[in-house]
Amino acid sequence: MRRYRLWLAALPFCGLGVLALLRWLPASPVDAALRELASPDATQRRAALRRLQDALPTMALPHEQRRQLTDRLVALAEHDPNATVRLQALALLPMVQAPIATVRRLALRALKRSAAEAYWATEVLPQVADATTWERLMDAYERRTTEHLHPVQRDRLVRLLRQLPPTHWRRLCRRIGQRPSVWQPIVAGLRAPSAATRRELVRCALSDDAATREGALLLLTRFPPDPQEAAHLAPLAHHPDPKVREAVFRIFAQAPSRQILAQLKAALNAPPPIAHYASIALLRLGSLHPEEGRKLLKRPDAVLRAQGALALAPSDDERDFQQLCAALHDADLEVVRTAAAALAAKGTKGITAVLRFYRAEPRPERRAALLGGIAGVAHPQVIAMLVAALKGGDWRERAVALSGLALQRDKALPAIEALTQSPHREERLAAVDALNAIGTPAALKKLLRLAQTETDPQVQAQALTTLSNRRVKEALPLLAQALRSKDTDLASCAAFGLTRYGAQGRGILRDALQHTSDPQTRHLVARALAIAGDKAGMSELTRRLSANLSEDQRTALLQSLARAGDPKALQELVELLGSDRPLTRLRARAALFAVGGLAVPALMNALNDANPRRRAEAALLLGALRATVAREKLVALTADNDPQVRDAAQRALARLDVLPLP
Repeated sequence: MRRYRLWLAALPFCGLGVLALLRWLPASPVDAALRELASPDATQRRAALRRLQDALPTMALPHEQRRQLTDRLVALAEHDPNATVRLQALALLPMVQAPIATVRRLALRALKRSAAEAYWATEVLPQVADATTWERLMDAYERRTTEHLHPVQRDRLVRLLRQLPPTHWRRLCRRIGQRPSVWQPIVAGLRAPSAATRRELVRCALSDDAATREGALLLLTRFPPDPQEAAHLAPLAHHPDPKVREAVFRIFAQAPSRQILAQLKAALNAPPPIAHYASIALLRLGSLHPEEGRKLLKRPDAVLRAQGALALAPSDDERDFQQLCAALHDADLEVVRTAAAALAAKGTKGITAVLRFYRAEPRPERRAALLGGIAGVAHPQVIAMLVAALKGGDWRERAVALSGLALQRDKALPAIEALTQSPHREERLAAVDALNAIGTPAALKKLLRLAQTETDPQVQAQALTTLSNRRVKEALPLLAQALRSKDTDLASCAAFGLTRYGAQGRGILRDALQHTSDPQTRHLVARALAIAGDKAGMSELTRRLSANLSEDQRTALLQSLARAGDPKALQELVELLGSDRPLTRLRARAALFAVGGLAVPALMNALNDANPRRRAEAALLLGALRATVAREKLVALTADNDPQVRDAAQRALARLDVLPLP
């Protein structure tokens, strides 16, 4: 009995001991995180969320603990004043298996918040949105497009609705049909649907509801079905609405079928858009016959005359040959080009006729059109004329000649090799361009030989630049030799060309920097090394950077240092964007564009600058650099108080191709 009393007396002390022991045991990471998430310090909350992000993938949470953590994360995502905390909490929701309805609600709310939260929402909503949610989003887009909605909010809705699942496209068709201009930005960014979805769109196009039909046809012109499915649209070829007929034949042009030959033939007599689409479909089917081509050649519309010329290509009738020759006098250049192509398809006789017209034609734009029609034909007379145009033609003819010689490939090398022996510098430069356009191993071998034997620094520089761009290893000794040339352009081409050969090229440059005392060579080598990220080059350039330099010299050095990652040089270039002097801004703009992606963070900061000129210049550069990360900031600037900034933001977004139409 006494022993029993002693045990009873000891029990409270044992309990206290156990409790004390439990206090010293390590707490669960989740329990610790839950306590820290209630802290008023945002830094502590962020740290707790980071630890949870690392720990949760390997943890098996009890039900009650999972519920508590989910509730805490939802509360943070909804109400925390710190945007970073909210974003971290949102990112953890899938890890704790939060209910889909909750994630959906939070994503809709995040769509109206910071750029990072909105980006998360546009990624998550397509995975969790139900039909009701998509309807709400489409309603919001239509409603707010007619209101004075902030451009950022409109842009977010556009990016989200472009991810609309094809299962909801039937609802989208009616909206597009009712307000096509409003929905055009969405249609332009929709992803290509499956064949099953396109079949469903065909069924929508045959609907009795006019809006659904018109919306489906607009989508089918962007995402044409296969020819067999497109043929089901044949009843709409006689629809009383000309817009419907035009859309149908546009689809037929992209997906022609022999099942609708009768409708296509009959449509050749229709107004120009429909007749044009019908002729394209018939050409693709190989069913646009010469007798139809003769009629098209007499039409007043140039696009139809061009199609008619192509239809006469397989004809052996001498009258058709003469009609094509007459078409070479047409006022429209596209008709001239297609007539030349049709004649070239007839062999030597047709090619000779085109070349005769080419030699007699004094106007360069028409000469270029004639040459463009035959440029891809592998014929000795054509190659000879392409080389002649490369030597002495107008810039338009030279452009056509280069593309034509690239198509000819090694067949054109004998004629170009003769051009490399020309005593005229311009012709040898043209030969370098042609060999670069061809780009085959045999062409590069001839280019290397030209670089070895050439004495003119300009020609040699262009040849070495081409070889280094293509990383031809056999050119390394020539580049190392040209590095010490007295000609600045040649030495500069050699220095920057060597950077394209990795460690081997940088080694040659470092050796030159150590063993030469010539200031020009040291400067060029230092710039090349700095751009390649070499510390020796950066040190040399920093030593040369002084206040006594002229503006263009200083800007050039700043560009090299910025490309090497020097933040001070980069910031100085950004500051120059706000200069009152147009030439200074132009130099800074060119330098920053050359710096490329490294300049994007500094330029994004400049969008918040008080100087409107600097904001505008930064916006234009971000557009030119295709910096999609700057999209939200650029969209926000379309509502800037300064008209110059608004215009620059619009132009930048047009380069990114993400700005929704107002």
